[in-house]
Amino acid sequence: MTSTTKKLIKPLECAGTHGEMGEQQGRACNDLIHKVSSALTELLPRQEGLLHRTLGKASKSVTTAIGQVGKRTISKDLARHYPRQEQRLAGIARGAGVPQHQLYIGPTIERVLNFGIYSKPPAGACTAIAVTGDRSSGAEPMIAKNFDYPEVALDSYLVRRSAGSVGYRTLDVTMAVMTGSHEGINEHGLAMTYNYGHFKGRSDAGITNSVLLQEVLEQCKTVDEAISAMAGLPR
Repeated sequence: MTSTTKKLIKPLECAGTHGEMGEQQGRACNDLIHKVSSALTELLPRQEGLLHRTLGKASKSVTTAIGQVGKRTISKDLARHYPRQEQRLAGIARGAGVPQHQLYIGPTIERVLNFGIYSKPPAGACTAIAVTGDRSSGAEPMIAKNFDYPEVALDSYLVRRSAGSVGYRTLDVTMAVMTGSHEGINEHGLAMTYNYGHFKGRSDAGITNSVLLQEVLEQCKTVDEAISAMAGLPR
């Protein structure tokens, strides 16, 4: 017989408008946000090969350029189709005292991955599972996921409880720099997670999976509503 030890995690509590929730997140995660930004500038020099070492020497300027390009290509669609998430992202930047383009580095890389590494099955990747109550030992439904992100980003993970003035309350697994979430559950019991996959079509908007997931949790009560929303939301 094996035993498991449960570790209690205290969620980051955010409430108010999306801009206010973003500011609360930015202030609470100030050190983590700056650490992630520094880690991104240090990531390239650690990789093998002449190209990576050459890029690594200019990694700070490279990541800054990525963030600036990402802001230009993503922020317009974000503000148009998901204004509350854009307001939250702007709030995170204000709360942490960082330029907004710095928070677009991750979403830009997330979009690029879809057209590169996932065009062929990668050697290692994320895994998500869902178990219904009648099949779990505790008779409760479960959702779980491992996330194969770079090790330098692990410290920035957090659990966030969002009680927005608009939309349903949610409990999110996210990162300090993110407005969206990797997985979560809302006050009506709707739970969601996702895995990446290669996209062969044409995107309707420069929106990441994490933003789409957060938006659906905030506006949908049931699985059927979530499916309908995802079919109609630009992404």
